[in-house]
Amino acid sequence: MKPQQPKAPKVMLIDDDALFIDLLEHRLSHEGMTYVYAPNAEMALDMLKKEPLPAVILLDLNMPGTDGLKLLEILKQDPKTASVPVIVFSNDETPKSHERAKSLGAAEYLEKIRVTPHEITEHIQKVLTH
Repeated sequence: MKPQQPKAPKVMLIDDDALFIDLLEHRLSHEGMTYVYAPNAEMALDMLKKEPLPAVILLDLNMPGTDGLKLLEILKQDPKTASVPVIVFSNDETPKSHERAKSLGAAEYLEKIRVTPHEITEHIQKVLTH
């Protein structure tokens, strides 16, 4: 009997930046991870109601409609999604945003302009092993 391969972790990407998502999707596939994508908070919430939960959520803060901080708050207050680690990645470098994201339960806060897709996958692995 062959040993069973570990299941690839599923990542949910929530961001309206199509170029960044394309780069990240390529890297996640290369690392053997599966992913689902939502361009806004409303679609992400709808998907989370219908699909199995992801192992981790990557969340941008600046999106049309409901912003990422409000979505993070919603996710952490919902018993179904509260335990899913959320990595915030954003171009918002203000200390206030960092502090607010951490106080709402973000596992990590990455500055989009300072992190590569490879580094993001390293952070995903780090969050999944803790």
